[in-house]
Amino acid sequence: MATSETTTSANSKNGRLNDSQQQQFQQIINSTNSKLPIHLSSSSSSSPPPVSSTTTTTKSSMSMSAPQNTSSNTSTLKTNTNTTNIKQSSSTSTTSTSKDNSELSKIITTTTTTTTTMAATVTSAPTATTSEFNKISSTMTTTASTTVSTTTIITANDETTIESLRKELERLKLRLEEERNKLNDVSFSSAANRLDHISVMNIKPRRHLKGHIGKVLSCNWSNDNRHLVSSSQDGRVIVWDAFTATKEHTITTPTTWVMSTAYAPSGNFIACGGLDNKVTVYPLTYSDEDISSKKKSVGTHTSYMSCCLFPGSDQQILTGSGDSTCSLWDVECATLIQSFHGHSGDVMSIDLSPSEMSNTFVSAGCDRQALIWDLRSGQCVQSFEGHDADINCVKYFPSGDAIITGSDDATCRLFDLRADREVAIYSKKSIIFGVNSVDFSISGRLLFAGYNDYTINVWDTLKCQRLCVLYGHENRVTCVRVSTDGTALASSSWDFSLKIWT
Repeated sequence: MATSETTTSANSKNGRLNDSQQQQFQQIINSTNSKLPIHLSSSSSSSPPPVSSTTTTTKSSMSMSAPQNTSSNTSTLKTNTNTTNIKQSSSTSTTSTSKDNSELSKIITTTTTTTTTMAATVTSAPTATTSEFNKISSTMTTTASTTVSTTTIITANDETTIESLRKELERLKLRLEEERNKLNDVSFSSAANRLDHISVMNIKPRRHLKGHIGKVLSCNWSNDNRHLVSSSQDGRVIVWDAFTATKEHTITTPTTWVMSTAYAPSGNFIACGGLDNKVTVYPLTYSDEDISSKKKSVGTHTSYMSCCLFPGSDQQILTGSGDSTCSLWDVECATLIQSFHGHSGDVMSIDLSPSEMSNTFVSAGCDRQALIWDLRSGQCVQSFEGHDADINCVKYFPSGDAIITGSDDATCRLFDLRADREVAIYSKKSIIFGVNSVDFSISGRLLFAGYNDYTINVWDTLKCQRLCVLYGHENRVTCVRVSTDGTALASSSWDFSLKIWT
């Protein structure tokens, strides 16, 4: 025991720790390490802890200051232990900071590398984009050039293509006409060649009817062949005595431009209409003052009423309108019986079939078509085309087997209903004005046509030859009508007058 204490005292004097002190010191260090943060401990575990260096440093400092007694050694040990703890913490923090700095350096290095790579990419991107843009621009330029070239080629061949199609159309029309002609037993011209020529005609104006103060737009005969009714732009309807050229009735309508008039079969009523869109019936058995008060509005179209007629009785009236329809009205009840839809333009003219066995009528208008209608069913049963302009007038042939049309294209055309085709054209190169009205003689051999050049042309219906020209009006001829017995021709004009020819 004495030896041991002497050794311990000697070691203390020499500033060295004995074994028990070293163990105690090691426990303190271990205790201190166990209290450090986990990431620091893990860091120290991954690499050798700096304890030995700290211990060496402590031992070195302890050897440099030798204590005088045990209490001072103990105090010095505690101080050194605290210092060691502080240095251990500092060293550990320094190590951790070093590790963190190392990791931070790695992150910064990685970020710098990434940034460098991105910079390189960004630097090289414009070159690649420019290259692609140049390729796209080159492709677009090539496509545009091709398109321009193609457009130029199409434009250059456009007229040639249209011309070839026009020729093909004409060829097909001729072929169709040839096929139709093969179905005919005999041609129209060859049949007419066997007929005698009509002698020189001497048709003159016998009466001159004046009373309107505006353009006369229509005229119609009564069944007694003596009375004539006319309508005018002045809004008046006048009933004339054709024998004496005097006015029997003057009716003032509520509208101007009375475009059409019709005599009832009994002769007791007249119908008229125009820009008022209405068809109105006036009784003629009263005085002029009472006639206007006794008028009856039968029906109304959605556009102007262009034409009207009584289909065989006073109880019904047939009208055509600018609304592209024809209508059959009940006069007594003022109701619509039947409506006829089929035209794609204004209906300008209508006519009733003269055949007693037929319940048909024909209409024509601005769609360049002539349509045959069934009065009972309201259906279109036949249609004819051929004009190059609006059709202004249409009329049945006296037998009811054909119709004649007059057009703004300065021609009249005859259509055979049985052959379902056009059989004759009435025209001359010197005639350049449109046809406003047509009518046949009782036999049908003569065709009267009123033109915009102030004349009435008389045609041989079968030979298609013009026989004579009637002069007398001072403005366009708006209407021509042959009396029911065929003894007289009435004409109206924009020169405010009517003429009766025999």
